[in-house]
Amino acid sequence: MRRVLIGPIAPPFGGVSVYLARHKANLEKRLEQVDVLDPTKMGRLRYYANLIALPFRKCDVISLHVGSFWVWLTVLLLGLAGKSGCTTLC
Repeated sequence: MRRVLIGPIAPPFGGVSVYLARHKANLEKRLEQVDVLDPTKMGRLRYYANLIALPFRKCDVISLHVGSFWVWLTVLLLGLAGKSGCTTLC
């Protein structure tokens, strides 16, 4: 299964970033392919471009762990594209 995790990955260390780092490691132990979109480690333009392109990515599950207007827009686009997803509101 191919997954995309959207959110901060440690470092810096905090609740969501530590959770996502552990979640990613556990998924990779199960031999799942995991891509990460970390808004703290990429420029805004690149991050927003990746969000807009999400409905067209080849993946099974998209997991959102950030909170903003852009997240809700992304959830709407994913629903329109028929993608499976989950979200954690921060």
